[in-house]
Parts: sequence; structure tokens; C-alpha cells
Amino acid sequence: MAHTIIAAANCPIYKDYLYLLRNLAPRNRTDGRMTVRLATLVLLAAALLAFACGSDDDAAPATGSGPRDVIAFGAEGPDGDGLYIVKPDGSGLRLLAAESGFVAFPVWSPGGGQIAYVVGVPGGVDPVLLRVYEFETDTPVTISTLAVAGQFGAPAAWSPDGRQIAFSEVAGGAPRLRVYDVGRGELIDYPRVSGRSPTWSPDGEELAFVRDGGDGGLLVMDAGGGEPEVLVNRPGRVEGPRWSPGGELIVVVAGEEGAEALLLVERASGAVTELGRGLAPSWSPDSGRIVFSAPSEDGETDLDIFFVAVEGGARQPLSQSITRDLWPAWSPDGNSVAHLSQADRQTAFICIVRLQPEARDCLELPGLLPTTPAWAPR
Repeated sequence: MAHTIIAAANCPIYKDYLYLLRNLAPRNRTDGRMTVRLATLVLLAAALLAFACGSDDDAAPATGSGPRDVIAFGAEGPDGDGLYIVKPDGSGLRLLAAESGFVAFPVWSPGGGQIAYVVGVPGGVDPVLLRVYEFETDTPVTISTLAVAGQFGAPAAWSPDGRQIAFSEVAGGAPRLRVYDVGRGELIDYPRVSGRSPTWSPDGEELAFVRDGGDGGLLVMDAGGGEPEVLVNRPGRVEGPRWSPGGELIVVVAGEEGAEALLLVERASGAVTELGRGLAPSWSPDSGRIVFSAPSEDGETDLDIFFVAVEGGARQPLSQSITRDLWPAWSPDGNSVAHLSQADRQTAFICIVRLQPEARDCLELPGLLPTTPAWAPR
């Protein structure tokens, strides 16, 4: 308890805590019952203080709070490229940061106060910029100028406590894992491990990532470093691993371009279930379903949006349109899916598919050519 009080001494409500003790405590402390009441009051006040302020050991960085119920996306506009947010009904469109190149793969921090994103062409031969926009300061900062971005998943991942960002950088021709300390604003001295597209386990204890080559595939390692464990050794390219919110499963994209398939991997056993063709998977908040993009069943369009239940069953279409639908992202409440819808190279929309009641609306984004959408956390 003493540790909690000392750690919270700089908290804005610390003076209110002292006021409670000085003014609400009984003046006569000789009575045993009064002493018990006083002790109870002290413990209650300290608990409230710890809840409101947290401690240095377990609190996420104080980075301010961002907006709720909005979607972040990159876009090309009449005045150049940038990072934007918009509400699901199309209102509240706002440019957060103007950039000099293609903006994609926004990833919200767990608390919603920051967004990591890349500037550059994902999947290209050149590295990209990895940037973080902070709502509190209304300013983006560059984390890396040599980040690696694949085609089927965000290149960076926030730790569950919001303190760190894992990503990969080009190092001597091969990508290596890096970890950035958000609070200190610097890279951590991390063990040299080759790999890319890292993603944190929900408990923050492990990192899953992919690696090319003979010893490649899907790997998992302790978040603090150590020897990686190969969960799936798979020839060919593997991309975009995503840990289920429950932490028991990892979905990954495997296969060469034009023949990508989804693999569902059990963390404990390494057992693999093939889910068929698909790319850019996104988990439902309850870990029960996966939404993804895949070739249309009627052959009339390139890609549609589907979902499949983890417990089994056939894939179900979520969008069947004349456009090319990709990059689905599940909403925090599990009732909606946002996705990119491309009519042609110069025309694209962000569409919202609602499950209950069923509806599909595409947002009016005048003059903008959007990229990958991402929902703000609740």
C-alpha cells in the first residue's frame, strides 16, 4: 500500500486524497472502532487513488485519449497524401497528418491516443517510414526510416499495455525484429532476430512473426527475446500473422501471390487447419469468427468479403458487389465490418457492413482515394 501511495504522489488527484484523510477522518482516534473505521477509510481512498492514477509499474504511458467510434485510414487527396479519421456515418472527416507519400496500415494504440502507420508502398522493394501520430500533441513522429511492410498485414503492432511497438527493419538485406519504447521515444536494445510482421500475444508475453527461407514460416518467441519456436514450417511466402483476442489461435496468410490461403494455427499444439483461399484476415472481438477477403464465388469480381466461424462450417459472404472488396476490419463491438471497396484505380470507398440489422453503406469521402481502414478501440 505504501508503494501505491508513493508512486501516485504526482497524480493530479493526490491532493484530493489528502483532503479526504484530513477532513473526513474522525478526530477522536482513541476509540478502537474509530481506528478500524479510519483504517478502512485509508484503504478505500488508496484503492480509489490507485485505480484512478495507476502506478509506475503497471500503467500505460500517459499519451492522452483519442476519439471514439471513428475509423482511421490513409488516403490520397487533391492536396497530397495523409492520415485521416472519419465516423462510421461519414461525418467528422478530419486530416490528422499530411504526408509526402502513400499512407497505409494505421494501427491504433490500445488506449486510442496514438496511431502507428506507414508512409511508402507496402510490399515494395524499398523500406517505408514508420510513423506514430499522437492526438494529445497533434503531431506525428518517425520511429523508423527502414521499416518493412508486407502486403497482407500491418507492419507494426502495439503491446497490449501500449508501452511498446514491435516492427521489422531492413538490416543487411534481411528484415530483423525491432521494439520501440513509446514512453522513452527510443529503440530497445533487442536481441537480433530475423523476421517480419510481428504481432503480440494478448497477454503481452510472446511475439508471433514470420520468416522467409528454409527455417521460415510462422514462429513464436518470448517477448523479451530468446530462441524462436517454429510453429509452422511452410515453403513459400507467409504473411500477416494475427493473434486471436483470446490468445489460443493465430491466423496467417500463406502462399504465393494469386494463390494465398488462410491457415489457423493452435498456439499450444501447432496444429494447423486450412481455411481455403483468403487474405487480410481480421478477428472478431470474441475470437469466434474471422473476416477476410477472397476471390468472389461468382467470378464476376476480383475479391469479396467473407467470414468463417472458427469452430467450423462453410465461409459466408459478407459483401457481394461489383467492386473489388478487401482489407476488412472488425468493429470493437463486433457488429460491423469496415472494408475498402475499389471500383477502379482512381475510385475507392470505405464501406461499412452491419450485421444486426443487416445493412451496407459506403462513405462519402469527396476527393479522397482511401487505403486500409482501422477502427478506433472502444
